[in-house]
Order: sequence, then structure tokens, then C-alpha cells
Amino acid sequence: MNILLEEAVEALDNVRILTSEQSANILKKFTNSFPFESSGCGRIDWKAIDSKVVLDDINNIRRNLTLDLSSSCFIIWNDNSLPVLESKLKDVISSFDDVTAVSFDTWIFIPESLNVIESLSNSLKMTKKL
Repeated sequence: MNILLEEAVEALDNVRILTSEQSANILKKFTNSFPFESSGCGRIDWKAIDSKVVLDDINNIRRNLTLDLSSSCFIIWNDNSLPVLESKLKDVISSFDDVTAVSFDTWIFIPESLNVIESLSNSLKMTKKL
């Protein structure tokens, strides 16, 4: 297993590593839930999302988040060789540096409310759906 992935798994209090099939199912649900840029870079098309927030850092999320921090979420990276992880949003936020160190682009998908946090090397954005 990837060393950075191992560190992320260790940093998360409650985590489940999804199988390839489970990861593919979550990835399909994720990609069907949000618009993506047509350039093929795999990034969310934020121009097509009305309710969004640009964050300075992950600590600002508590002011902008209208979700229950105990919500289940899925961690998705831009590296398809990495499995999707399931954890609680509060655990992901407290281990954010370890989670985002695994790959260049990271998405925290919260299917319960159809929200996402996108962490890229140069930006941090989230949807703000109720």
C-alpha cells in the first residue's frame, strides 16, 4: 500500500477501505452528482454550481458547513490506483493534511446531502447545499 495512503488511514479514527467494485460505484455516483470541466482534467466545473464557497483553509469549513459533522463521507483521489475511503466528515476534517497529502487532487464526497469539498494544489472549494 502507498505510504501516504497508509498514513491517511492511520490518521482517520474510523475508516473503511472500499473494494475496487465499491470504489467504482461511489465514483460513478460522485461523477453523476456534479458537473465536471470538459477539458478532461477531472475537476469540478465550479462555474456551473450556484451555491459554493471558496475556503482559505479547512478550518474555515466549520463556519460554512451546514452539515452534520458525523455524516459519512467518501475520500476520492485523482489517482485511480488508490481505493476510495469511507469515514466521518469530522475525522476527515481533523486529518485533512494527511488525507490531502495522498494525491494532488482530493474530493470529499458527502452523498447524504450531495455536497463535495474539492482540494486541489491551488484551491479549496466546497458546495453549500442545504
